[in-house]
Amino acid sequence: MEQTNRSETLQAFLEAAKAKGASDDSLTGPLRDQGWAGKDIYGAFRRYYVALTGPCVPVRAGEAARDAFLCLLTFSTLALWTIALGSLMFTFIDRWFPDAVTRQPFLSTRQTIANEMA
Repeated sequence: MEQTNRSETLQAFLEAAKAKGASDDSLTGPLRDQGWAGKDIYGAFRRYYVALTGPCVPVRAGEAARDAFLCLLTFSTLALWTIALGSLMFTFIDRWFPDAVTRQPFLSTRQTIANEMA
């Protein structure tokens, strides 16, 4: 209930200020200074302009391919990082608990760790 009153208070202030000729930019700064969240401020602007013009503000679209590429890149990077981390952990385990049958020289372990860190 209090959220509705706050929203209505913000909406009434916005409508009164816009009726006096205030610009959107001149209202946004003082509202942020008073602790209003950007989501609330821009929601009030959206409601004001929908009531003023009638149709809803169009939703931006057309970023699906870019978003899909960035998600694929992100998950590929995560997969590579996870595989390298797992390999690094197994290298450390092999170094801390060496196999008595197949002893590997310390230099190759260093090179392996350097490659996995890279």
